[in-house]
Amino acid sequence: MPKPSSSRAWMAIAAAFALARCGAVGDADAPRWVAEIDTIGDTIVVRTVAGSVWPAGVMLTPEVIIGQFEGEDEYVFGEIVSLTVAPDGSVFLFDRQAKALRHYAPDGTYVRTIGREGGGPGEYRSPDGGLAITPDGRLLLRDPGNARVNIYSLTGEPLGSWRIEGGFSSSNPLYVDSDGRVYTIGIVDLTADVTQWKFALVRVGPDDVPRDTLPFPEPEHERKVLVAQRTSDRGTSTSVTSVPFTASVYWAYSPLGHFVVGVSDRYLGAVELPRNALLHYARGDHVWAITRDEFDVQYVMRFRIRTAEPA
Repeated sequence: MPKPSSSRAWMAIAAAFALARCGAVGDADAPRWVAEIDTIGDTIVVRTVAGSVWPAGVMLTPEVIIGQFEGEDEYVFGEIVSLTVAPDGSVFLFDRQAKALRHYAPDGTYVRTIGREGGGPGEYRSPDGGLAITPDGRLLLRDPGNARVNIYSLTGEPLGSWRIEGGFSSSNPLYVDSDGRVYTIGIVDLTADVTQWKFALVRVGPDDVPRDTLPFPEPEHERKVLVAQRTSDRGTSTSVTSVPFTASVYWAYSPLGHFVVGVSDRYLGAVELPRNALLHYARGDHVWAITRDEFDVQYVMRFRIRTAEPA
């Protein structure tokens, strides 16, 4: 990755790393996980009442940082609105200010810019938080400006698009199940009163199957709800999180930290990112977050989760 062009940039990166190292450490004396499990209709509710699977301290170790305070355009971020990670660790992100979909190698090196602004094939007008990779290795970018989801190969070639009909929640990600079916959260009943909007999981691809709208939530696709309760020096937080699709590990955000929930809805523990960081992607023992320095400049950081003993 090219070096920053000023000592100020070095200071900004050093500050980001210093803050990252302040990621919260779990309570080493926390009791073992105790949960209450109940079935309400077709929904399984797991409520964590004490402890966690991780019995000791949890720390975040920064491994890679992408971004510069000043330098080449590809490393100076304006407003990152979406981010996803390929199986090999490559990072794809959309910068709304630069109006660019960019690809970075696992070590943070800039690789390419994919597509450009416009309405033609592979072009985009106003992408939002919808960015995902399918199991068969296609990159999806939701673009409400063109009312479609653009499809690319991981090397940037445009492969077509899927139309999006009606309104949808632009702040939510694209959901991809293990069979490659792609959903977004759509507005299916829009009234004059915004408090009466009704949302549903709307299938937007692949294009070889008919589009359909699923009741939200639906047990088949929204399998479980977990209520994880945690107390810290900042108070008590309860997180109620629905799972769009079956997943071996998923993350739930709360004001007090990022809850990590494991296989069979076991509550692994809580990992708190630095206060200036926002979680964007998680897989296995790695998380990718967007951080800001004291000058409000954005960086992408990859952290490794380290526990005192394996979960």
